[in-house]
Amino acid sequence: RSTLSSSSAASDVYKRQTLIIVQKGDALWNIAYQRLGLGNRYIDIVELNKDKIKNPDLIYPKQLFIIPNKIN
Repeated sequence: RSTLSSSSAASDVYKRQTLIIVQKGDALWNIAYQRLGLGNRYIDIVELNKDKIKNPDLIYPKQLFIIPNKIN
């Protein structure tokens, strides 16, 4: 029974957030602008991925990032 509740909690997290795979040539500003509507929301992406992004100017192809929901 505890497995079901933890699975439900995990699926709820993925419903609220989007995962992206960084492609060659991507920049956090461009990802934020295209996905969230404002380039300066790259800061939100950095905050959600602190464990993966040490320097926002250096991201690499094939990295997997959580993207917050777009706020209208």
